[in-house]
This record gives sequence, structure tokens and C-alpha cells, in this order.
Amino acid sequence: MSTSTPSPNVQIIQSLYTAFTTGDITAFSANLSSHLIWTEATGFAVPGTFHSAEEVVTNMLGGLQRDWSTFAWETEYIIDGHEYVVGVGMYKGTNKATGKSFEMRGNHVWKLEGGKIVKFEGFGDTWIMRGAME
Repeated sequence: MSTSTPSPNVQIIQSLYTAFTTGDITAFSANLSSHLIWTEATGFAVPGTFHSAEEVVTNMLGGLQRDWSTFAWETEYIIDGHEYVVGVGMYKGTNKATGKSFEMRGNHVWKLEGGKIVKFEGFGDTWIMRGAME
């Protein structure tokens, strides 16, 4: 069993996940690049591509807060690919309008440059999530 310290890029992603869980928007945004490309899959709760930390916070996080009474990401493990980091885990949530809940496996692919997140792409079986929204 390895007890090595995670790489700086993995530490950045771990910090972002912690900030998401605790609702700390300042910490969540701290390592997002000014030339960020953040893509959520078609069928995700808030789909689309966002081009700044402000867009992610206002549109994506704001949409989650608006439409979901609970929405969480639980990391199972992280793969360190140097400039690319992959998070594997589970989404869970309850939709405000329908009262329906879901659990869905997901993957996050992060690209970092110079200690900043420049690209994010989320993957998952969004059909499961959509079921909670309808």
C-alpha cells in the first residue's frame, strides 16, 4: 500500500471536491483558470459548456441549487495522469420539483496547466439523472 503524498494536481482536484461538498464557492473557484472550458454532458442536470469560473458558479452551481434539494458528488478514487486527473465516483441528488432521487456513477476528466484547471468534462449515465427530473 502506497502512502505517498498526492501530486499537486491531485491535491487541487481533492480541494475542489471538498469545496463543492462544503459549499465553499471561494475555495471551489480558487484554482479555475481564466481561460476555463467546463463541459457538462447533454442530459446532465445543468448541461452545456461554460467558459469562466463566473459562468460555472452562476449557471452550473446556481442551477443545481435552484433545482435540487440535495445534490452531491462522492469520490471513489482519483487517477493521476500528470496534467490530466480523473475522478471516479457517484452523483446523488433529489430534485425539488419532482421529489425524486437518483444515484448515478460518473467520471470527471480534469486538465491542469500551471496549477490551474483549464478544462473539465463530466461523464455519466445521465438517463438516470433525467429520470429524477421528470
